[in-house]
Amino acid sequence: MREPTSVYWALTGVFAAFHLVVSLVPYSIVLGASGVISFGLISGPLIGFLLGPIYGPIAVLLGSFLAITIDPALMVIGPFTPLATGAGALAAGALRSGRALPILAIYICALLAFVLGPLGNIAPLFLIPHALSLTIVGILAATRVSERASKMMMLEPDAPSTVMSVLAVAFASVMLDNAIGNSIASYYFVYAVGADPVTMAGYFLSALFIYPIERSIAALLITPLYVAVRTAMIQTNLDFLPESSSEEEKQPTETKG
Repeated sequence: MREPTSVYWALTGVFAAFHLVVSLVPYSIVLGASGVISFGLISGPLIGFLLGPIYGPIAVLLGSFLAITIDPALMVIGPFTPLATGAGALAAGALRSGRALPILAIYICALLAFVLGPLGNIAPLFLIPHALSLTIVGILAATRVSERASKMMMLEPDAPSTVMSVLAVAFASVMLDNAIGNSIASYYFVYAVGADPVTMAGYFLSALFIYPIERSIAALLITPLYVAVRTAMIQTNLDFLPESSSEEEKQPTETKG
């Protein structure tokens, strides 16, 4: 039985508040400093997994905008900062719902934006780690694997094969977060801040072998969290989330009976 739309909007508000609080906690294995990155990197995709590709990104964007308002140090790429985390939530929600093709298109556009930007011809090697996550999304988009994985992630989250699917989707989600964020950053720092492109390229390349590890750790943290929460939801009869994106998309147009 489908829950009324008001329930989903209420959950959106609750998870937005959760994301706000979590985003204020610093997370970084690169510099270990507040203002570089936050645990919102982890809560974003987790919320996307749970609320899907519509309500998930909305909750994350709301929480992120509130977070950067409270702590301006989180504005790594100015007012555009929430877009990266929102993209991670969108990817997790869409891939969990079997909608890989739109995410593949967004991912390719993000990488092309970086290549065509001010750092594209100076630091193209920065994008090499994205080959793995792009391949994951490509396989999900080109095959029927995404449909089966979507059902398993909703119905049997603790099955060994499902855990691996969640891990793959979580990794792709946090990597899309990175792709969107750094594509925006390449333009923002050079054109808005006035930074030297060569200097910025040096900063980017210095993280070439570090950010994949950082994102892998984030994916490893997201995976057991989703599996635990989703399993608990099923066992306690709180299984009210839509099983597919098509079902979720009908929610905003529903009227109360």
